[in-house]
Amino acid sequence: MGFKSKFLFLLIVYFAGFATAVYYLSPNGRAGPASAYENNGVMTALTDIGEKASSRISDGFANMDKEKFKAAYDRAAQAVRNMTKSRQNVNEPDNGGEDK
Repeated sequence: MGFKSKFLFLLIVYFAGFATAVYYLSPNGRAGPASAYENNGVMTALTDIGEKASSRISDGFANMDKEKFKAAYDRAAQAVRNMTKSRQNVNEPDNGGEDK
């Protein structure tokens, strides 16, 4: 095959793949307009849940004691270091006390 025929073949294959992707990603028309979701209250319920979660998180950060947070962070970091050390001790090969 010559260069022109290879190029044409690759162009056809490329556009066939692109058309397939567009076909699979396009909406199928059964969902209806976005207003249908607003009318049945789904969007309202999701918005309310999001606002409640956001307010709880922001209240938690506003009332956080920095010293307690620092102490908890230090305890967690020390626990991770201890676990790392214990894992390293477990993973070291035991050669039965023999020196090589």
